Amino acid sequence: MIRIGHRWSVVVAMAGLMLVACPPETKVAEGEGEGEGEGEGESCLPCGDVDLAGTCEGTDAVFCVDECLIRLTCGAFGEGGVSGGCEVYPAYGAWCAFAIGQPCIYRGAGAEPEADTLFACVDDDAACVDGICTAAVGVCAPQQPPRASCASASVLSSECTPWAQHNGTACGAQQTCEDSACINRVGEGEGEGEGEGEGEGEGEGEGEGEGEGEGEG
Repeated sequence: MIRIGHRWSVVVAMAGLMLVACPPETKVAEGEGEGEGEGEGESCLPCGDVDLAGTCEGTDAVFCVDECLIRLTCGAFGEGGVSGGCEVYPAYGAWCAFAIGQPCIYRGAGAEPEADTLFACVDDDAACVDGICTAAVGVCAPQQPPRASCASASVLSSECTPWAQHNGTACGAQQTCEDSACINRVGEGEGEGEGEGEGEGEGEGEGEGEGEGEGEG
């Protein structure tokens, strides 16, 4: 399951889309959570002036959810510390964005360890294709509910993200995207056709003329 969004434990409506929460884990204050039935709970840093849409602090995406300050370290993200950046998208807010060729879907980035979370790509016209930031696919307009479309002749988009980038899959080598589906391509010069045409025409014409004339005089 791929989740779009980062708003923890809440459902947020932005750009006309309903986004399911998926932020990182919050920190539990030291000394809390000890003992049975007492002291259990979570605490976090106060938001201060940071709101739900958030802001970028260097390569970190910072935003506020349930009066807790959430920070995504986009510059050292995921397994292996993939280096990304932070962008503020007008219809969405602060979010991690990754370069062409880098992953744009990460497992365990949100509140559910087995859930995949979708992130943006740095180039505006890039798309997340099969989980990788792919260049020059084209921008899109978010729609609700999400629907499939052809992002290009070779990319089938399953949705347009709130940051106006496609999320989809590449069609096969012998396929093209038409009418919101990958279909087999009919190659030029392929096909078999047999045609036989025989025509015989025979024409015979014989003409005989005999004329005899006798005259006596």
